[in-house]
Amino acid sequence: MWQVAVNISDEAVALAVSQTLVAPLRRAKLLQQVLCARDHPTDGPPPLPGLVPTLQRVVREQGFKALWQGNSLWVLRELLSKAVEALVYATTGTEALSRSSSCVVPRVPGSGILSYLGGVAWAALQRSFASIVGGFVSYPLDALHTLVAGSTRPKSTR
Repeated sequence: MWQVAVNISDEAVALAVSQTLVAPLRRAKLLQQVLCARDHPTDGPPPLPGLVPTLQRVVREQGFKALWQGNSLWVLRELLSKAVEALVYATTGTEALSRSSSCVVPRVPGSGILSYLGGVAWAALQRSFASIVGGFVSYPLDALHTLVAGSTRPKSTR
């Protein structure tokens, strides 16, 4: 049990670090989408200003720290999504479903390649379902992140 807690905490730290490192790139992408939609609502797709000009504009107008605006919400969203995916995957696993009398786990008879492919297909179905549920549960945080990170208010001059 202790090793499971260590593995989960290691994965959470790795996720937080990796998402924090790419946060400026994610923010620039989001701002390009928001600014293009706001500045040119009906004129067709304008040329995007590019990554470096977008990052320079954020630093100039909002300050260096603004590159990570909304990052804590994104990390929280990712952690929630991964936790829900793991929970759903664990509860829809073959062992969990075979204990339930109301659910039948599909099995391909035999021990050859068809049995192996049936197991792979079942695992892919489980992972897909877990990802859908994780995305559904974490969507409110995703929308909130878009509102916070998509803000283009200039920094205050205090």
